[in-house]
Amino acid sequence: MFADFELTDDRLTEIRALTADGDKALVWFDTDVLAADGTLVATVRKQVYVRPKPQHEPQRASVATAA
Repeated sequence: MFADFELTDDRLTEIRALTADGDKALVWFDTDVLAADGTLVATVRKQVYVRPKPQHEPQRASVATAA
């Protein structure tokens, strides 16, 4: 059995639009699971949590000590 998972440019554009305001998006993906001979065995539906990556890591405060 095998399954191909594809993320097209159109789908990527859609996801970027959903998260453009910095919010998360719950996105559904569907794919077929096929036997070696190409026979459909199952259709899988998966929901993925997507959120924009922060632009910068929060800076950690450094503690200066007087010697």
